[in-house]
Amino acid sequence: MGEQRDEKTIKRIYASLLAHVYKEFDDRETSYKDVVWDSIEQRAEAALDAQRELPLYRHDAAYAREQGDLDLYRASRRANIACKEAIEASIAENYGDNRLDKDAVPQVIEQFGYTRTLCVLANTVQQKTWDERFSPANKVWAKTVDILPNPDGFGGERNLDFVVDGHSGLVDLFLSQARQDYLRLQPLTPEKSTPRPLGSCRSFVRRIRPTAPTAPTTWPALRRIFWPAQAPRPTTG
Repeated sequence: MGEQRDEKTIKRIYASLLAHVYKEFDDRETSYKDVVWDSIEQRAEAALDAQRELPLYRHDAAYAREQGDLDLYRASRRANIACKEAIEASIAENYGDNRLDKDAVPQVIEQFGYTRTLCVLANTVQQKTWDERFSPANKVWAKTVDILPNPDGFGGERNLDFVVDGHSGLVDLFLSQARQDYLRLQPLTPEKSTPRPLGSCRSFVRRIRPTAPTAPTTWPALRRIFWPAQAPRPTTG
């Protein structure tokens, strides 16, 4: 019986073979080269779209087995692990000079979307509650993400398979940036978009003029506060 290889090894072998085939084809002068390249790009885009749109399966293996959802569960689990590896690679690639580049998060979101990426990050923080390198704000946020335990038959925890490895301080930076980027995409709620009442504006004016609380708030007074007098511009002519 021949040596058994895992799925990751098989993919790596196929990728290497494909690279050699394309290199040999690329060296040849032929009009079909652009056609082949366009085909590769289309397949890559289709694969990314399928990966982004893959639903996040939020139940454990036992539930999936009972419901006949094992295929969905396994596909989602493989995507979680791939997302974890992508986060690790992105941090390694985009960290330098004691800072994490702004492209680190979009690089992962483009492949897996916000839902899966944030779930993997929340799982990482939940599994490392002892790690003080995660900020209190991110720890509080992680507790709000519902991630069910997923024990295996040997007393282990399957969720550990998609815990992001590496320096927790850098993972915390990545998580903070991901949360900020996600919030910027959310529509304003009615509470946030409601204009402030007039009374709050008057209170603000009183706070910035504490020395004259009883003075009337006139337009010239406000103009002097917000638009200080400037030297007149020279006239031409």
